[in-house]
Amino acid sequence: MRLSFTTDQGNGALAAFGLIVLQADETLENEFRRIFVDPDVACYHARIPSHPQVTPATLSRMAADLPRTAGLLPAGVAFDAIAYACTSGATVIGQEAVAAAIHASHPDVPVTDPITAVMAACRALRASRLGFLTPYPPWNICAAAGCRKAVARGRSGCVATFLANRGAHCGSG
Repeated sequence: MRLSFTTDQGNGALAAFGLIVLQADETLENEFRRIFVDPDVACYHARIPSHPQVTPATLSRMAADLPRTAGLLPAGVAFDAIAYACTSGATVIGQEAVAAAIHASHPDVPVTDPITAVMAACRALRASRLGFLTPYPPWNICAAAGCRKAVARGRSGCVATFLANRGAHCGSG
């Protein structure tokens, strides 16, 4: 018996995204499923080992696991972008180091992370003033901004300095 059929363009016909998720994260895949509802948009996940206690030292350790974790994403997929979904980790490890680690497995794919996305949004929107609310401790906000002295003096409002130092036109003025 012959049945007629047609095939579609396959998984990710419109777009394909890779997402590196923390081992301890319990919400991100569900949140992304709600955002990418189009069946032609594929989102592939890989879990990176993460320590339950978040400190600069434990976040730094993820840098060594990033290349291997990115390598767990399917090699045959033409990714439109790959995201490292850890604001704290990207801040401590550094955006350039995160991108280089992911590029070890997926060389020509655009890479992003939460802090890179904020800076891109600031530039696109020409934002010059930001309100910032975070559950993170001051060391995390200031880790890559070179303002540990401000943290020691009890100031935690240096995220705008961090963004401005990284090329975003965001600040308090």
